[in-house]
Amino acid sequence: MSAYSGIHLFKNGERNFNDLARAIRRHTDSICRMSVSSSYVSHSLDGCDYLLVNLHNRDVKGFSTIFEHDDYLYIDVICNSPGDTYHNMVTRTSNPNIKSGKHMINTVIELAKSKGKRSVRLSALSDVISYYHY
Repeated sequence: MSAYSGIHLFKNGERNFNDLARAIRRHTDSICRMSVSSSYVSHSLDGCDYLLVNLHNRDVKGFSTIFEHDDYLYIDVICNSPGDTYHNMVTRTSNPNIKSGKHMINTVIELAKSKGKRSVRLSALSDVISYYHY
């Protein structure tokens, strides 16, 4: 996996955080599939403790804003571009660098464990809640 592909975690204030937040703000509608308002995403980016970014060839394909609480991590926004936006000949199964929302959730779970948190919580849109439940 190259340094420009895969899932990467950034703490608010860290190098690259603001650049990635700007890129997400510019492309919110396509990354979030018009399901989350750009103003909500912008507000979440301003206040989050961590930004999880799914990169593919230096392009932001997905992201999650994470807030840290005493006992848990809270995923405020999680969006991931559809697989066909990577390249028309590439699928998630044929290219291990292409990551899904499930991969991002698992990364947040690992972060929570490493920080001694008891749980991970999230808000999800009604059309994807069953996906994230499993």
